[in-house]
Amino acid sequence: MSGGHVTTGSTVANLTALWAARDVLGVRRVVVSDRGHNSVEKACNLLGLGLVRAKACATTHSLRRGALEEALGDDEMERKRTAVVSTAGTVATGAVDELLSSEQLGVAWVHCDAAWAGPLKFASSSTKSKNISEVLSGLEAAESCSFSAHKWLYQPKGCAFILFGSGVHDKAREAMSFGGGYLAAATVGVNGSQAASCIPLAATLLSWGEDGLSSRLEGDVRKAEELADLVERDERFELFPRSKTGIVCWRPKGGVDVKGLRDAVAGEVWISTTIIDGEIWLRSVAANPNADPAKLFTAISSALEERSSTSS
Repeated sequence: MSGGHVTTGSTVANLTALWAARDVLGVRRVVVSDRGHNSVEKACNLLGLGLVRAKACATTHSLRRGALEEALGDDEMERKRTAVVSTAGTVATGAVDELLSSEQLGVAWVHCDAAWAGPLKFASSSTKSKNISEVLSGLEAAESCSFSAHKWLYQPKGCAFILFGSGVHDKAREAMSFGGGYLAAATVGVNGSQAASCIPLAATLLSWGEDGLSSRLEGDVRKAEELADLVERDERFELFPRSKTGIVCWRPKGGVDVKGLRDAVAGEVWISTTIIDGEIWLRSVAANPNADPAKLFTAISSALEERSSTSS
């Protein structure tokens, strides 16, 4: 990526990317996974772009090339007016689409919505960290990429980035720059005045450095793997297919009230829920250097045993 700017969140970053795709290369249609974020649909509505949902793999939630090609269709001219949005870290399960270039697909633009997993690209200080960042292999070829700092960069909400590749950066910046006689420099993108949200991020990076950030990313992904191992070894639970981006979805077998189980451990440990294909699952997110997978698993296990003894 050649450069970009800060936005107030990944919703605005995704909107900015598709705005640039429309105004720079004449994009009129967007293809995204049916597991993609709702901000893509919002952006299409605001920009007057058509939206096509491609069918992600039912097992892994990743959009693979075959399904994407089917959604794109055979009309070459239509592809030249199309932007593909690849998701690097779905909201529910952390799944990563097959990351393909616009040249491979014959489309005008590829945008990678890496709001969740994007910062894992910064994991590079060790062999293990490099393996973590490889889940995003192919991201560099995209025309644009967005990612959130409030997830894997451990920041408050309100800080995200939109980045553009070298082939489109200058034209994209020109298309979304607006001046005025009262301005010392043009404003770029959707936001005009906005909070100094990069100051906490700058302080974090200055304090931790590249190695410090990388070690925290590696440690938190390892915690997700530890939790997944605990779940997988216990016959009372089932594990959703593993994500490589630090999200673990799991639940007790046998139709247990998942929300009730989560509520039973509230105040002791933190865990959320998500709905996958109409069913409720526990959802554990590893982006927390203070997380303790063993403590979480023990709390859920104890709550499950208590409910089992009460019902019997």
